[in-house]
Amino acid sequence: MEQAGIREIKAHLSRYLKEVKRGDKIIITERGKAIACIVSIGQKGKEDKLYEGLSVMSKRGLVKLPERWGKPIGRPQRETMIGSPVSDAIIEDRR
Repeated sequence: MEQAGIREIKAHLSRYLKEVKRGDKIIITERGKAIACIVSIGQKGKEDKLYEGLSVMSKRGLVKLPERWGKPIGRPQRETMIGSPVSDAIIEDRR
């Protein structure tokens, strides 16, 4: 498994694709952090095996898969309040 930065990948893409065809795995980094992975289409990674296993378990009714994959949505948005902000009341109280 080899690591290369985006600039290096862009400059030598053909060489890296030849390595991938041979079965190597290329990790693409941006400022030292891994952001992507290039693997051959025929090569299955750990993630693919995991999803296949989860799919089989889901069909058997052993697990329930999420309806959407990806990043969590996060906290719900705050509700907007009617009236003046609390900070105005505090400033008024200090006078």
